[in-house]
Amino acid sequence: MLLLPWIEGKKRLDKKKILEYNFNMPRKTYARHKGSDKREREIIEAGLACFAEHGYANTTLEDIRLRSGASNGSIYHYFASKEGLAAAIYVEAIADYQKRILDAIERNPQARAGVRAIVRAHLDWVEENPDWARYLMEMRHAPFMATAESAIAEHNREFINAFVTWLNPHLKSGEIRRMGPDIFISLLLGPCQEFVRNWLGGCTQTKLSAAKEELASAAWLVVRGPATAEN
Repeated sequence: MLLLPWIEGKKRLDKKKILEYNFNMPRKTYARHKGSDKREREIIEAGLACFAEHGYANTTLEDIRLRSGASNGSIYHYFASKEGLAAAIYVEAIADYQKRILDAIERNPQARAGVRAIVRAHLDWVEENPDWARYLMEMRHAPFMATAESAIAEHNREFINAFVTWLNPHLKSGEIRRMGPDIFISLLLGPCQEFVRNWLGGCTQTKLSAAKEELASAAWLVVRGPATAEN
């Protein structure tokens, strides 16, 4: 699970390349998230629950239909196959996660408050959605994900634009130390990701509530710039 998915497959990154990525990415609409209707969301949540309980390979579309309470006509109206539903579950998770992060920086536009809010939002989302978090970590390279690449790219493009709009003024002001965005994200969320993996595996001793504050404070100490060196 990555906060800023432009990092995937990129060896050298700078702000110019980010903007080129944003503007040159082929645009393609996708009917998921941005308000999937109630029945569709119920099917997606039932699919996630079945995959978490029984595993992807051992779950059938009929299992998901029964769990969701949907009719045959309804489930096939939204999803032609288990693979299509599995890809949609991933996209829904990406959209839900990204919205949480963007809501956090919208409420906390300042550098220090924003950095801390991002870490907390990341960990809050995982705590509230452990099955989705595992799904994002485990299924990114599953064969069915090929059908979701356009949808993921669309969500990522919008997310990146909004995130860079928040980040750039703080880089220019010196409130956040100048560095490549790949380094920024690694410093900001790398420790969170490691903690999350261990927490999801039941291998942590520290409560998540305590980890949020420690990791948020550490993230700010690492990325703060010279204009805020004493804060």
